[in-house]
Amino acid sequence: MARGVKSVVQREGSVNVKNFYDLNNQLVMLDIQGAKKENLLNLRKQLNIKEGILYTSPVLLDEAGREVGGYTNQVIKLAL
Repeated sequence: MARGVKSVVQREGSVNVKNFYDLNNQLVMLDIQGAKKENLLNLRKQLNIKEGILYTSPVLLDEAGREVGGYTNQVIKLAL
């Protein structure tokens, strides 16, 4: 899966990938900085049509690199 993601990113060429993390060949995380919104949306569209990729989602980081939020395709039910 990681090779497929890398090939889409290289072919797209509109974003600067600072770091590429392949986590157990099941989850790939890209550190993209300074990209235009439309370039990110286009890259996400290209990744979502790639065979073997089930879901893409942005993760938001603060200035120190700490995760401050993300998106998921899961519905989370809170029991109150």
